[in-house]
Amino acid sequence: MNRQLRDLRMAVVMDDFSFAGFAPDCHSLALTANNWLHQVMHFWPQLLLVESAWWGAEKSWHRMVSEAEPELRASCVVQTASHTHGVLEQGRPGSL
Repeated sequence: MNRQLRDLRMAVVMDDFSFAGFAPDCHSLALTANNWLHQVMHFWPQLLLVESAWWGAEKSWHRMVSEAEPELRASCVVQTASHTHGVLEQGRPGSL
């Protein structure tokens, strides 16, 4: 396994089956719908992967990803991009 991939911190929104496939290859954190921002702030992921999850972590994302309105999707992208930019400017450990 490539060391750079092993060291990657990846936050994800996906079902358990998909998570089981990714988890062994990098540091993965399954985000929950009610606590995702707190999780991101403490985990400082280098990558966010959002899959069209049916249930997601702790079944908290049910119908929130695959059936989200375009405005909600755009809002989530802007919030995540804004947070990521702040992480990079603050020089957090492991930031890209």
